[in-house]
Amino acid sequence: MQKLIIFDFDDTLIHLSVDWSIVLEQLKTMAQKEGLKPTDAKDQLIAYANALIRAGKRNEVYSLVFNVEQKALKRRAYIPFFNIFTLLPKLKSKGHVLAIASSNSKEVIHCILEWEKLDTFFSFIFGREQTSILKPEPEILLNLLKSARKTKARFIYISTNAV
Repeated sequence: MQKLIIFDFDDTLIHLSVDWSIVLEQLKTMAQKEGLKPTDAKDQLIAYANALIRAGKRNEVYSLVFNVEQKALKRRAYIPFFNIFTLLPKLKSKGHVLAIASSNSKEVIHCILEWEKLDTFFSFIFGREQTSILKPEPEILLNLLKSARKTKARFIYISTNAV
């Protein structure tokens, strides 16, 4: 039976070499200026980002993260997980529909997939631009499922993060 298999991107298919602790410190500073203190202590970077997004600072948050991702792209500072080069063709050959739902920028995802010659395996690619809030909020997955409804597939979500 055909399934829709949705992958997260960073730390699921590839590892983007970014010092996220620097981003966290910048988000904390932005949040402090806004008088915001997120309640979710599990993933502080996402908690601060989402608190700022809810406070109307989406563009500022996305711009900060995009700039950091761009620096990593310019250095080609990423590592694909070795098994994706055999896994993706195998899944596709079995008729499964493959997709990505990520808090990374869609542009970053596309660049890396093209460089690694993996872009043809994915029918849907959703980056943070396709959602108003970051995971673990389920909005990006719900948006992707809505777009993919014509597949009539059951779906599996593969990520290192709980959603």
